[in-house]
Amino acid sequence: SSARSVSWISESMEPNPSSRRLLFAFPHPARCEESKISSGEMPRERLYGAMELQERGWQVDYADGRHIGPSARLHRWVRGMGINSVDLGSVARLRRYDCIIVKDNFSTMTSIAARLSGVPMVYLDAMFDLPRNARHRAIARTNISLADRIICYSRFQANRWAHELGLPVSRFSYLPYCIDLDFYRSGRRDAPVERMVLAVGRDLGRDFLTLARALRDTDIRLKLVTLPYLVPDEIRAQGNVDVLEHIPYVELFELYARAACVVVPLKEDITYPSGIRAVMESLVLGKATICTESPVLREYFSETDGVQYVTPQDTDQMRHELFRVMGDANERQRREQASLAAVARYGLSVFVDEFEDLLDALVKRN
Repeated sequence: SSARSVSWISESMEPNPSSRRLLFAFPHPARCEESKISSGEMPRERLYGAMELQERGWQVDYADGRHIGPSARLHRWVRGMGINSVDLGSVARLRRYDCIIVKDNFSTMTSIAARLSGVPMVYLDAMFDLPRNARHRAIARTNISLADRIICYSRFQANRWAHELGLPVSRFSYLPYCIDLDFYRSGRRDAPVERMVLAVGRDLGRDFLTLARALRDTDIRLKLVTLPYLVPDEIRAQGNVDVLEHIPYVELFELYARAACVVVPLKEDITYPSGIRAVMESLVLGKATICTESPVLREYFSETDGVQYVTPQDTDQMRHELFRVMGDANERQRREQASLAAVARYGLSVFVDEFEDLLDALVKRN
């Protein structure tokens, strides 16, 4: 279900009537991340083009009010009930903006408020697993119909959602997922490679259990950078696994440097862009990468790009690939060199250029 609520409060300066005004609503406080990005602590893709658009002359505000202050507790409570809310006092402020961008889950109340205010609304990467029951499908269909544009990172995903929900595919826009290449390149470092495998990921699509089982009873260390609730007890009982949470990028870069290879393990039938950031992160840092097969990842990278795919939930195949890349230095080096060339086409400016064109067309049309 749509589990994140949206309440609109602008914390920024009064809008300049001569500039194009955007309101971004993220599922987390954006001002804090903007500060960390500016100081070089985080990559710029964490704000999905907002800072770049600001640098190009757009006025950007963040709807952070629901994450801080007195309304934060109410937001968490309402979100826990699966209701996406928008406070009535903020509805009046929607007219101050030329476009609203909502990152993540749909919010019917916000879609209606934007439509009544006459302000174009864009959902960015709001589609995850296809809703299964009729009620949730109706909610998704309503929001897609009310919004001016649904941006996703996969043509496969757009086509599947359009077919399953009986909507024209023209309701969706594909933009490539891209990352801050300069940030990651600056974090590359030389370090002795260990008999260690690294896996990074914090969404529900990760299948760490298959990976851990593939390394059971071996002398290979597995480092999982994830959230504790995504780690089954079976993994915790395994002696060669370390679970790390909320580590700074400087520490993450050290782990990448020491890893013999990186694995992005996914569950079966993943049809949204689970793992895309982790794959790109690994490739730009020059690591041999093993991924579970998914149609979305296949859109971006093939085996010639240094990525080796394995069948979902196939422990034996995962183990075979791990030992192959770790036991053959020449094969590992070949993959590492291919990875650097492959990810070069996904610099953040590629996404921002297309995103800006889309927003500009919506604003002019309105």
